[in-house]
Amino acid sequence: MRPGNTGSLEGYTVLARKDEALRKIQEAQRLDPVNAEYPEEAAGLLESLNRHADALASYDRALQLGSKNTAWIHIYKGTILHRGLKSLEKAWPELQQGIEGLLVEAERLPVGNPRRGDIASKLAQPLETYASVAIPLYKITELHRFGERLRSLDEYAGRDTNVTAATVLEAHRALGRRDFDTAIRLFSEIDSIAKRSANRRYEYEDCHAELFLRISKEARALAIRPVTPGYTMRILSLRTMDLKIKWKQGENQASTSPMPLNAGDIELANLAEDSLRQLVLAMSRGNLDLSFERIELPRTTLVRPGKRNSTGNGDNFISELTGPFGETLRSKLKQSDALLLFWYGNSPLTQHAGSQIVPYNDRSMQRGFINMGRMFFHYDNPYGGFNPSGVRLFPYVYMHELFHVIEARLGIKPNHGFRPDQRTNFPAWKGSDEIDYYAWQLGENIPKILEGRKRGWDALSFADDPGTLRKIGVLKLPVNFESDFGKMTFKQDKDLVTGTYEGEYPGMLEGKLVGRTLHFNWSQKDGTKGKGVFYFFPGESGQAMSFNGTWGTGDSDSDGGSWGGIGGN
Repeated sequence: MRPGNTGSLEGYTVLARKDEALRKIQEAQRLDPVNAEYPEEAAGLLESLNRHADALASYDRALQLGSKNTAWIHIYKGTILHRGLKSLEKAWPELQQGIEGLLVEAERLPVGNPRRGDIASKLAQPLETYASVAIPLYKITELHRFGERLRSLDEYAGRDTNVTAATVLEAHRALGRRDFDTAIRLFSEIDSIAKRSANRRYEYEDCHAELFLRISKEARALAIRPVTPGYTMRILSLRTMDLKIKWKQGENQASTSPMPLNAGDIELANLAEDSLRQLVLAMSRGNLDLSFERIELPRTTLVRPGKRNSTGNGDNFISELTGPFGETLRSKLKQSDALLLFWYGNSPLTQHAGSQIVPYNDRSMQRGFINMGRMFFHYDNPYGGFNPSGVRLFPYVYMHELFHVIEARLGIKPNHGFRPDQRTNFPAWKGSDEIDYYAWQLGENIPKILEGRKRGWDALSFADDPGTLRKIGVLKLPVNFESDFGKMTFKQDKDLVTGTYEGEYPGMLEGKLVGRTLHFNWSQKDGTKGKGVFYFFPGESGQAMSFNGTWGTGDSDSDGGSWGGIGGN
C-alpha cells in the first residue's frame, strides 16, 4: 500500500501476478463505482506496469470520487509525469500541490504531535523528487521554502544536498540584494545543517557557510558605516544566448550543438554577480567595488582552427565577432577592466580567468577576462542525472575566477595560493579555507602590496592604464589560405594587401590592413563586386593563423554572409 492508504484491498497488491490483481480491482470497481480506493489502487498497479497514461487517468478518477489521499495522489501523478513521461513542466505543479498539501496538514498540528514528524519523514523522498524537477526549471526559491518548512517540522528532515543547495543560492541572492539579515539567517542555517551532519559533512563543505556567514556580518557592518571605495572595477558581462562554434581542420569541419541560455540562466548569472560584488566589498573592507554592464548577445557562429581541446574554450570570443556589433563590443571593452563571458561551455577549460590581449582597430588592449560556463549550475540533460557539486561550488566559483584577474593585474604569484602545496609562498596567511584566503588577500595582503606603489586601489585598472593599450605593428600575412570560398593567395606590401580566391566563383580583392583588420573591395570575373572585412588571428605556438570575417554587395561589407579561413603559421 502507498503511504496514507488503508483498506481491505491490501491482499490484491501483493499478488504475484499484477495483471490478475488489476483485473480483480477493476471488477470491484465495477461493482462499487463510487469507491475512490479502487481507482487509486488500480493506478498504482498500472504505474508498476508502465501504463503511465492509464495510471494518470485512474488517479484523476480517484480525485473525482473524493479520495482522502488528495495530496499523495498529486505527488504520485507528479512522479509519473517526471520519471515515466519525462515532462518536467507538467510534473512540477502536481508535486508542488501535493507537497504543499501535506506541509499545511502537518503545520496545523500542535507542536509535539508525533504526526508532524511522521509526515516530515514521509515527505523526504517526494521532496528529493521535487528537487530533481524544480532545479532544471529554476524553481530555486520554491525548493528552498519547502526545505525550510520541512526542517521546521523536523530538524533532521529536508537536508538532501539539492534542497540545501537551493538554500545556499537563496542566501547568496539575499546577500546580493543587500538583505544582510536574511543572508546571515540562511548562512547560519546551512552552517548548522553541516555541523549536525558529521557523517555527510563532505556534501556541505563546498558551501563555505561558516565563512560566508562571517563575511555577511562584515558586509552588514560596512553598510552601516559606508566608505568610498578606492576603485570600482568595470566588468563587461556578456551572456551568449546561442553560441555555436565550428572547428575547422583541413577539409573537415565539426560543429557544437548550440544551447541557448534562457531566463533562468540569466537570473542565476545576475545572482552570482550581485553576490560577488558584496563579497568583494566586504572582503576588501570597502576599498574595492565592482560594476557590471550586462549585454545579451544574439546567435553567433565562430570558425576556429585547430583541435577542440585547445580552441573550444571561448577565450577569443570577443576578438572574433565580426561586423558593427563586434566593433561595438570591443569599443565597450576598451572602457572596461575585464570581460566576463557567460555561455554554454562544453570544454574542460570553460571556467578559468586571467588576462588576455584583444585586438582593437590598430591597437591591442590587455584586459582581464573571466570565462564562465552555465554548466556551473545546470543539467547536462534534465533526465541524465544532476551533479549537485555544481550547485555547491557555484557560490564561490565567481570569486575564484575574479581573483585570477586580480592576480594577473597585480602580479600575485603563484596562482591558487590557498592550496596546501602553495602555502609556503604566503606565510602570513593562517587560514585553511579558500574563501578565507581571498578575504585575507583583499583585506590584508593587497593593501600592503599597494602601499609600495604610486597608485592605490586604482592599480587594478586596465582601462585607465595607457600601458594596457598598445599600438599593433604591421601584421605579416601568410601567402596561402584555405577559406570558405576555396584557396586564397595574398600579396602584401606593408599595409596594402591584394589577393585572389578560387572556387566556384573566383575573384580578387584589395584593401588596407590596419592592425589585424583588413577592409577590402572584391570583384569577380562576372562583374559582381562588393566589400568585406577580415579579422586576422595569429595562432599560438604550433597553430596556424586564421581569419573570420564577412562579405557584402554594394556598399555593405556584411550582408552576403560569413567568410573565414586558415593559413600558414
